Amino acid sequence: QATEIAGVQAFPTVLDVPGDVDLAFIVVPARYTMLAIEQCLQKPVRGLVVITAGFSEIDSAGRQRQDELAALVRAAGVRMIGPNCFGVFNTDPTVQMQGTFGSELTPRGNIAVGSQSGALGLVIPEYLRHWNVGASMFASVGNKADVNENDLLRYWRDDSATDVILLYLESFGNTRRFARLARRISRKKPIVAVKSGRTHAGSRAAGSHTAQATAFDNGNPSSSTATAAVPFTIQGTSTSAVFREHFKAYAADVWARWSCKPSDLVVEIGSNDGTLLEEFQKLGARVIGVEPAQNLADIAMKKNVRTVN
Repeated sequence: QATEIAGVQAFPTVLDVPGDVDLAFIVVPARYTMLAIEQCLQKPVRGLVVITAGFSEIDSAGRQRQDELAALVRAAGVRMIGPNCFGVFNTDPTVQMQGTFGSELTPRGNIAVGSQSGALGLVIPEYLRHWNVGASMFASVGNKADVNENDLLRYWRDDSATDVILLYLESFGNTRRFARLARRISRKKPIVAVKSGRTHAGSRAAGSHTAQATAFDNGNPSSSTATAAVPFTIQGTSTSAVFREHFKAYAADVWARWSCKPSDLVVEIGSNDGTLLEEFQKLGARVIGVEPAQNLADIAMKKNVRTVN
């Protein structure tokens, strides 16, 4: 009912907005998402970013809702990022769009960043700012119901403002296609990639918040996910040690500060990155489960587990 929110003019629905709408961000409860998207298509809006969570990452009913959303936008010829994503930003001077829940816009630069993890979507731009490195664009793909890493690669391949591509992935939409694209694109633009889910626990942690990770690879070429490791060994594409070193250093610091023993237990919050959990495992931690954040306090209390924020 409001006509203004925080000084910004507001409308009851997107259909009441005068003029054209290029891009819509959906940030309503999951049960209203279908209605909001239907109205966007009626407007019509040509691009959607669905930040709303509550789809395939939670249960089979959520998976069905997500499939219905994807079918709807595909039938309309509209592209959708998400759902369950951190958003997007574009530092082009003619756009200057901050479409994430981050508080600051990363400086202009030549690195394009794609992340399947919303948590890392917040961390990576912070690291770039800390290192005084700019970015051209950022996209958090979330559950990848429509746009995935292959779409990002194709777009950034032709983007004159992007010279380097940085990816954090928990799964692959089409592994062979990714490999073909990466081989071609990496001849002109370096691709730096981090893949989580390399252990059972890491895979479970990744899957708990995007529902995309499957089996773990554990560095074993004979495993069922060996094909998922292939793209990261081709020329021009590497598994980045940079971010893994930060995870490793943080885990070691926590381990030392809390005087942990190999018998201690670690509870992973589902919204966090599986890579961090893997580093704790390397230090000898046993994992009792990957749980939603709201369950963490109860589990820690019942099992007398120390927690670190």
